[in-house]
Amino acid sequence: MYFGDTVNTSPYFRGEAGAKIDDPRGKAVKFSSGQLVLGTAADAVVGIVPVTNDQSLEQGDPVDIVWKDMTLALAGGTIAAGDVLACDANGALVKASADGGTIGVAMEAAASGQYFHMIVERGTFTAAG
Repeated sequence: MYFGDTVNTSPYFRGEAGAKIDDPRGKAVKFSSGQLVLGTAADAVVGIVPVTNDQSLEQGDPVDIVWKDMTLALAGGTIAAGDVLACDANGALVKASADGGTIGVAMEAAASGQYFHMIVERGTFTAAG
């Protein structure tokens, strides 16, 4: 007989940095060879580094990510509440506009460089046409 919960209900996942990441706060990450690296445009990213992680990361450092629920993220462009979000070339979040992976939905507006609330829910985006 098994006692316990086999489902992880935590919104956090701890992985290992696969490369140096300067100022990871609110940026999207993806897996590369089993380690976490910054996401780039159209990547299928898996989560957002919490804004409380204010230390630069070296390869091999432990890194926590938010993989579900609500979190703060860094805007890489102008964002409106309700925008479906994707990753830019530097791990910041932008309105999805090209085919590729998405990471969530903006819960408030933000300008480039600002932190904003978003709901993390991975998916894909296909441009109209």
